[in-house]
Amino acid sequence: MEDSVEDLLVGVEDGDAEAFMKLVSLVEDRYRKVLYTMGYVELGDYLLVKACTYILLSSDGAAYVLFSGDKPEVMSLEAVGGINEVVDEVCGSEE
Repeated sequence: MEDSVEDLLVGVEDGDAEAFMKLVSLVEDRYRKVLYTMGYVELGDYLLVKACTYILLSSDGAAYVLFSGDKPEVMSLEAVGGINEVVDEVCGSEE
């Protein structure tokens, strides 16, 4: 059975890197054109942003960042400003 977007969002908020990777795969499968054209996809009260990595922004001011590598992990931080400010904070000014 496929995980629902809502279940995966809860997993991301709990710091579950596997849930974040499943969410990214699900969004890429369903909304690839929008994600790659706009750079983000709206998921209810969340925005999934594709930048130097994937960033999930919550309407309550939280941001969750997926760091890939040998052992993927999720970092949460307070989102100050808009999308561009959060991307700059996470990725640096090259994005």
